Amino acid sequence: MTLHELPHGRLVRTLGFELAGATLGMADDGSMLVVQQGAQVEVRTADGALVRRCGSKSEAVGRRGWHDPAPRFSRDGRRVAARVGKGWRIWTLASGEEERVEDGAGDDLEGVADFAAPRPSGWKLEGGKFSVFIHEASGTTIALPVRGGWQFNPADPRICICNELLVVLEG
Repeated sequence: MTLHELPHGRLVRTLGFELAGATLGMADDGSMLVVQQGAQVEVRTADGALVRRCGSKSEAVGRRGWHDPAPRFSRDGRRVAARVGKGWRIWTLASGEEERVEDGAGDDLEGVADFAAPRPSGWKLEGGKFSVFIHEASGTTIALPVRGGWQFNPADPRICICNELLVVLEG
């Protein structure tokens, strides 16, 4: 995996993961990365040092879709969560201890303390066939011809990215 600086695209470093996952997440401060493959996650520091591997290699999991959420770190960086099947698994990085969020929780990890995804202040996002950003103070609406899967920069949630687009919300 290669890490690039945004928005300029400068190569920062290349990291190697043993787990051949395609779903990635990053800690709010950029200090750790997580890759997910099925019911397993591998966490490494931004310098490439292994922090922990969690989950079960033998557990059968349905195929991931483009709309499935990326694995997420807790705000304090001590836990990591990944959607596995229809529920969430949360691992404590120091011990590897696992907790499950009930199946059927879907995309809603927001209710689990310390895992709420960053959102841009003053903006509302409506999904569907298009992504619609609405500036709450002015009512300005921006409709983009992409479905999203938006991730927001924790350091500055006005900077958001999906597979097709990088956006900086100003208003």
